[in-house]
Amino acid sequence: MMILFWIALVLLIVSLAALVWVAFRHMAQVRVVNIHTDDKAQHARVKEDIILERVTRTFAPARFFLRVLPRVVTFLRRVGRRTVQELRTLEKHYAHVRERAQAPLRRSGEAVKRAMEEAAALVHDEQYAEAEKKYIEVISLRPRHVAAYEFLGRLYTKMGNLDQAVETLAFALQLAPNDASVHVSLGEVYGKKEEWARALAEFERAVAKRPGNPRYLDLYIESALIAKRPEEAARGIALLRKTNKENQKLGEFDARLAALQGTM
Repeated sequence: MMILFWIALVLLIVSLAALVWVAFRHMAQVRVVNIHTDDKAQHARVKEDIILERVTRTFAPARFFLRVLPRVVTFLRRVGRRTVQELRTLEKHYAHVRERAQAPLRRSGEAVKRAMEEAAALVHDEQYAEAEKKYIEVISLRPRHVAAYEFLGRLYTKMGNLDQAVETLAFALQLAPNDASVHVSLGEVYGKKEEWARALAEFERAVAKRPGNPRYLDLYIESALIAKRPEEAARGIALLRKTNKENQKLGEFDARLAALQGTM
């Protein structure tokens, strides 16, 4: 019996030593890949987050636990990234995308254009789940396709998934920080969340890049008035008057600005 005990003890020690050696061997590799600075890892993380968010929205019990237990979200996402089989399960309805990834049509960009058009048509028909798949298909093919992220963010806004919309649009701005359209899309999400200071900041950035765009100016002025920021509202009105002095909203904006100034 003692011999068996010592054999078992030796095997246990050897097994533990092997585990420590494997962990030490791979520790340097883990340190090298920083998801906040490594471009490919960051794209993969956003894509996986979008997929995981979609899967968790599909099942009501999962939605409850993920809403109540943020640590569960972190755990599941970590497992989802590290376990190939789980990630494949989550992505299996995108398998056809990977199979066609090497096709000449894919390399030409024609398929990306077609997928974007199909997604737009699906959004128009209010087939939001199918449109979401199309936008993720584009992202799978072109991880830096800013318009796909922007339209996906707008889609999440239509679906009422405002936090997911903010995350997606914020990532689009990391890829294209000077894109006025993305700033406006993000500002509109903040407006729906009634976070008017943040909405105003995004519209202001858009107006700085496109000062002659009447829609951007309209949103900028509206958010400034709601946020009770008369100086910004007055600046926006002046720009709108300079752009189009016949704009029918000028009278309304002037009256609302005067009323706001009278209360301060």
